[in-house]
Amino acid sequence: MSNEMHDQNEEQQLHTSPEHDSVDEVAVPVTGGYELPENYSQLKKDAHRQADWKRRLQAARELGQYSQPPVIDLLQHMLQQDPVTAVREEAYTQLRELGVEVEMPERPSTELFNHMTKTLIRIKKSLPADHTYEDFKGKFSRMRADIYDAYEGEKGDEFDNWLRGRWESLDLTVNPKRDRPKSAPRAGGKAAAPKRQKRK
Repeated sequence: MSNEMHDQNEEQQLHTSPEHDSVDEVAVPVTGGYELPENYSQLKKDAHRQADWKRRLQAARELGQYSQPPVIDLLQHMLQQDPVTAVREEAYTQLRELGVEVEMPERPSTELFNHMTKTLIRIKKSLPADHTYEDFKGKFSRMRADIYDAYEGEKGDEFDNWLRGRWESLDLTVNPKRDRPKSAPRAGGKAAAPKRQKRK
């Protein structure tokens, strides 16, 4: 099997979200009477590009030139939902300049994406045992461009050091699905009733 076909098969297994650069649009009403920019449709698409944080950042800057309600709704969505701090900060700046009272969300203290470690382990396991960091980095960027791009934007100049550290520390003996700890009993839940002894 060719490397290209192998990557395509693995991509179907590894990539559980829509196409990397697809437009995950939020419903923003555009009604008559709003003097929206001619390229509003394109800016709206750019604001939701999952694998291009720089285009989302530029879209936020351009959207800030217009104070119409659909634009404000879109900037607020970016402020609350974008995984990259730089994009959220830009949306925050533009909203404040438009006179909208908003608060800047805190920088995330946990992983930007659920099951991040599981995804990295599966990518590393798919490579030969003697693969290099560059091999891993390249396959990560191909298989999960959305995650790769978000962390590249979030980590900035520290991205390579961070990713190399994650690659080196991945434990391939762990099966994230099989080895996860069993959930503890719910607080306040009823204890299992003791078995009744049969009467003699």
